[in-house]
Amino acid sequence: MNTPIIATLRPSHLPYLKELKKAGMTIARLNGSYGTTKWHNQTIDLIRKEIPETSILLDIPGRKLRLPITEIIHVKKNQVINLPIPNWIPDQTHIIFDDGKLSGILRKKIGIQFEQDGQLHPQIGMNIPGVPLQGPLLTAKDHEIITLAREKSVNWIGISFIDDPDVIHTIKSLCNIPCAAKIETSQALCHLEEITKISEMVIVARGDLSVECGLFNVIKHQKQILKTCQQFKKPGVVATGLLSLYPPEQSTIADIQNAILDGASYLLVSSDLPEGKEAITRLQTLRKIIKAL
Repeated sequence: MNTPIIATLRPSHLPYLKELKKAGMTIARLNGSYGTTKWHNQTIDLIRKEIPETSILLDIPGRKLRLPITEIIHVKKNQVINLPIPNWIPDQTHIIFDDGKLSGILRKKIGIQFEQDGQLHPQIGMNIPGVPLQGPLLTAKDHEIITLAREKSVNWIGISFIDDPDVIHTIKSLCNIPCAAKIETSQALCHLEEITKISEMVIVARGDLSVECGLFNVIKHQKQILKTCQQFKKPGVVATGLLSLYPPEQSTIADIQNAILDGASYLLVSSDLPEGKEAITRLQTLRKIIKAL
């Protein structure tokens, strides 16, 4: 097998672009939720200079909730912390942070009471399963990233936290760039066929999907999404947690190879890609697992 790899780049990876390409990176992914638009602009220029044959996937932040803090906050179990979160979230809501690593109950008058020890990092993801998201389909930051994507003619634009096809239609009216739809919510699963039909790529975003739809349901949904992609002849991407255990154990290898056998057209690594030069070895290992099939 020769399944291509999508690698999410961070600042520490930029000195090693050629090495990452050689190790197996087919598409370079930039996450618009992090960093400034200026940084993404400069990074696209650097990719085009250093590895010009590499495609670029640029994600817009979308409607995913993120914690707007600027420094790491250490929390203890049962500690109550007052955090800047949207005021439309109902009292007593169960809020999940960082794909389930931390969680707490919102006590409107005093803050969030945490259920574990841990750390809150700047712009960490927040999930509130069962609570409909509010606000515009596209944020001001989304419009910035879409404008940049159009100006730089990136190869793909990634769309997070889709509930239905409306946001894809809106983005297609703003730019003529292939859309990669991330399936992360139960609402998106309800509209899976419609979303797949109008997208050029579909991503099984297993981190948020496990939080929104239940950890034990992820593989079932992964198979459903990949089967739908095959039905409509669209590339399907399996993302998140592919190499969270490293060195890889038997279960890790089986997860990766089963995703390919189920029809994944690409594999996407993000937080499971370490900082700096270590990312090269991680991609080489992933490539070895793929080629063993």
